[in-house]
Amino acid sequence: MGMYTSMVDARQWSTQFGIGVDGWEQVELIRRAELVPENDARSFLQWMKETFERTDPSDAVMLHQLRLSS
Repeated sequence: MGMYTSMVDARQWSTQFGIGVDGWEQVELIRRAELVPENDARSFLQWMKETFERTDPSDAVMLHQLRLSS
């Protein structure tokens, strides 16, 4: 996930690279993460454990990160 804590000239990027730039406030990201159902994050964590055999961070850390990236 490409998260940057800086600003770019959206018009220049659109002209130069042909892409749109959208900014998110950190508070909005946290608000949206809280809307992700706990069961969805838990089922994805279970899939990760079965697929990759090992996850180093604790389940609590992984669930938090999964909800932020959903």
